[in-house]
This record gives sequence, structure tokens and C-alpha cells, in this order.
Amino acid sequence: MNAYRNGGFEIMSNAKPRILIVDDQEFNRIVLHDIMITLSYQPFVAKNGREALDCLIDIKPDVMILDVMMPVMNGFDVLSHLRKDPSIEYVPVIIVSALDDVESISKGILLGAEDFLTKPFNQTILKTRIESCLFKKKMHDMELNRRYELERELSEAKSQLMHSDRLASMGQVAASVAHDVNNKIAAIINRVALIARMNAVVDQKIHINLQKIDSICRGSSGLLRHLLDFSRGEQVEMRELDIHGPIENALSLVEHKISTKGIGIKFNRWESPLKMTGNSDQLEQVFMNLFINAGDAMENGGSLSISLSVVPDNSHMPFIKIECADTGTGIRAEILDKIFLPFFTTKPKGKGTGLGMYIIKQIVDAHTGKIHVTSIPDKGTTFTLLFPSLSIPSSDNYDPK
Repeated sequence: MNAYRNGGFEIMSNAKPRILIVDDQEFNRIVLHDIMITLSYQPFVAKNGREALDCLIDIKPDVMILDVMMPVMNGFDVLSHLRKDPSIEYVPVIIVSALDDVESISKGILLGAEDFLTKPFNQTILKTRIESCLFKKKMHDMELNRRYELERELSEAKSQLMHSDRLASMGQVAASVAHDVNNKIAAIINRVALIARMNAVVDQKIHINLQKIDSICRGSSGLLRHLLDFSRGEQVEMRELDIHGPIENALSLVEHKISTKGIGIKFNRWESPLKMTGNSDQLEQVFMNLFINAGDAMENGGSLSISLSVVPDNSHMPFIKIECADTGTGIRAEILDKIFLPFFTTKPKGKGTGLGMYIIKQIVDAHTGKIHVTSIPDKGTTFTLLFPSLSIPSSDNYDPK
């Protein structure tokens, strides 16, 4: 395929070095074009400086061979423009001109030309100069790419450092708050016990509610303790448990708040216990956060569905699968990959810390689990969690294949 076209340029799709020839004389363009073909380069041509600048972005040449004396825009003006315009990528320039005076040569070099050859030129020397410019271009591009990579790494490091500092600060605040809240909870537990003792014979409903208050307070106290351990990076106690337990406990804590918004809750339990290794308080926190977020996304009512299943894995044991689906406002596709970042929130100012989803992800990871989210704006969101099962469940609904 011939890349030469009278008065213009044509782009060819191969990996050969791209050489832009800029000369107002058609004969010179043809000669240089044919030499580039012989040297296995990919030639492009322009008949003046203005045309050369116009085609730089499309061609992205590796080397420019530039004449000086041209109409519309001469070679020196092209060099000056290349130096002043930061949007133009670096391209080494070899001046090939009939001018051979010291002043012209010096001017070309001062304006940024890599080399200056006088006409008529020696083809072997031209080839050597082009190879030298190609090497400089390669080194320049490698350095530029490395600089961009370093800037990206620096930006990421700064961001991580800022997150770490904020998390550390919040950890200190959380420790103080947790201590105070635990004191309040202890006072409530003591008051509940006192009321129960003072009213040995009380209405059955009151007795049940007192038991619920006591249970919730003790659970909240344990939850605060475990979350504080988690924020400090301390190991928490893991033991065998049935995943139904943390889910049911979380639902009992948020069910009233959610149902007052006209949200229907459906929990599709598995017909037998689903055993895994974990920390019940932390898992309860995961599900409570998910349920509260779902409720916040359905201010005008909707439905929340929690379903359990077991899915096979390449390893010996399967995974417990929990799906939490709502019919709320959904999450925009462009921010889905950001929701697990610390301090990222879509809630109005004062209504979210941006730590809920981050803590969920950290707890799931600590349980060797996986979490995935799919969402359709104005349709709803589904969170899918997978945890390693301790046993193969005995159920007609489980197919190990």
C-alpha cells in the first residue's frame, strides 16, 4: 500500500516507525517517501508547516523530517510552535534544507531540532540520524510512562494514607464512644433486672418485652465490644454457628423500623441448619447494616427479600449463599465499585459516615467470604454473600454438581 498522496497524508495500520515528511516540493516528498519505504519505515507527507501541525494528532509520528523554506508556515515557525504548545506530544525533528549557513543551522538547533542536514543529503547519514532520533523518542516515551506511573502510585499512596489517618482517628473516637455507650447499656440492663425483681408477677407481655430489652442490650454490648476489637485489628473469636442465627437477630433489631415504612420482609430460610465458622456478633452487624441500608432505599415502601441457598465449589465443601434483595432506588453503575471504599457514601450529609459498607467488606473478608452487588437504578439492589460451609447439607434442594 502506497502511503504517499499528493498534498496530503494517509495513515497505514502497521507497527513500523512513523516518519512525517514536511516539504513544499513534490519531488522532494516523493524522493524522501521512497527512501523511507526502502528503510522499512512508514512515511506520511505534508506540503507545508500548517498541514504538518494539523495532522500531528492523527499521525503521532516518531520522527519528523522538516524543510525550512516553505509557504504558509516555514520550518522555523513549526519548531517554535512545537516548543510552545504543551498539548503536542514530543516528536524529534530532523531539518533537511538547502540552507547551509551557520546562522540557519544554529537557529534550527536552538528552536529544538535534533539534527540539521543540508540538501543534497547522504541516505546512509539520514538513516543513522533517524535511528538516533527513534532511540531518543523511545527513551522519552519510557520516561514519560514511568513518570505517569509514579504519579498514579503517589496519588494512591496519599489517598490510602488519608484513609488510614481518618480510620485511626475514628478508631480513637469509637473507643471513647463505645466505652460510654457500654456504660449506658449496662445501666439499662440493671434497670431491667430491677424492674423484673420488683414485679415478680407481671403481665406475660411485659415479661416478654423485658426479656427482649435485656437480650438486645446484651447483644448490643457484645457487638460494640467486637466492633472495637475489629477496629483495632485484634483477632475475634470464631466458632461454629448456624447462619440463620445472625440473620434472625439482625431482623429482630430492624424489623419494626423497616416495617413502619410499608416495607414487606420475606426471609426464605433453608430447611436445615447451615453451619459455618464465624463470629455471630460481627455477622449480625453485616446483616443489620444491609437491612438498614435497604430500608433507607425504600422510603416509600417496597419489599426486602432474604434467601439462603447452598452452591457447589471446586473444593470439597460448598458455599453458603445469602441474597439480600430490595426494590429500592438502586445504585448508579458508575459508583458501584466505590461503595466498599472507606468514607464513601451516597446518603445526605449527616445521615451516613461512609463506613458501613467498608466494615461489611472487612468482616466478610475476615470470614474468608465474598460479597458482590448488582443494582438497577429505580428497580432495586441485590447483595450476594458467600461463606465457606462446614458441611454438605442434607437437602433435596442442594445439587453438588
